[in-house]
Amino acid sequence: MSIPGTVRNEGNLFDNEGLKHLEEANSIDEATRRNQFEQIREHYDRRRGTLAENGSPDHVGYYFLGRALHVLGYTHSQSEPLPNEFGTVSYTLFESPEDFQNQLEGRGTSRFFAGAIGTIKVVAWDSDLDSGAEDSGPEHPAFELDDILRHTGLQWAILSNGKKWRLYHRNTAAMLNTFCEVNLGEIIETNDFESFKYFTGVFSKESIASDAMRQILN
Repeated sequence: MSIPGTVRNEGNLFDNEGLKHLEEANSIDEATRRNQFEQIREHYDRRRGTLAENGSPDHVGYYFLGRALHVLGYTHSQSEPLPNEFGTVSYTLFESPEDFQNQLEGRGTSRFFAGAIGTIKVVAWDSDLDSGAEDSGPEHPAFELDDILRHTGLQWAILSNGKKWRLYHRNTAAMLNTFCEVNLGEIIETNDFESFKYFTGVFSKESIASDAMRQILN
């Protein structure tokens, strides 16, 4: 089975054969995956009209992305300060509420991120992911992700406008053209559950927290 058109393995971030079998490397069963699809689709359908009218990064996070992260199994915190006043992180991802609670004493330092598994930068609903939100300037948002990964020590960063999700790895984020992107909006609009398996295979908590993705990096 070939990789669907809703998935871009740009710059061969992953080995293609490994990417096709990534969904088998985590513990999500078919029924759970189907339930995730239905929940995310229902929330997307309910909120996309609102986001089409006002799809700022804050609205994307509040009305859709936060809910999607919950369905994917994450505990997340928002607007966490980077060490040494290097800015903030839109969303910091944790594997469990306990992991988040255990890091609170280190908030504002690199110790806080030692218990996290990834980070997300959110841009506007209709943003081109190669230019970011209109108010973020011309600099490619992956440069900011590269800085965040270096300051936090994290391996994985996600860039999303809600509809498209891109995964970057610390080793190649600065290259800009090396990422794995999944078009969640198209998957939902075409009711393509088989392609949704790739989405969860790449972006679920089980995948980000496991060693499986590191093992298929090119």
